[in-house]
Amino acid sequence: MYFYLEGDKLRILQEEKEVIVDHIEILYGEKVVNVDGLDWQPYLRLPAKVAENFEKALREKELERLSLVFRGKSRLDGWDYYGFNMEPSDDQWSRVQEHFNDFRTDD
Repeated sequence: MYFYLEGDKLRILQEEKEVIVDHIEILYGEKVVNVDGLDWQPYLRLPAKVAENFEKALREKELERLSLVFRGKSRLDGWDYYGFNMEPSDDQWSRVQEHFNDFRTDD
């Protein structure tokens, strides 16, 4: 069985059969992927090195989607204010929150 990381996708080859997965699941405390197309059980436990590199690629891809957009200029002090282009996940926010002030407004 061979594992290939291509961007945020993990290719798993077993002889002539191939499965491409785009996320990791936790099953009974183990990091697994769904490999229905291979001659195994529906889930395959990932080796630690593969799971670590795949998770890193998934995190990097997730952060690429998160970007800042201009929200407006303050009439009081002339400062520019920015917000995210989408609601950050808890994981995303925990990695960047130290760089931001959260004003807890609806917009």
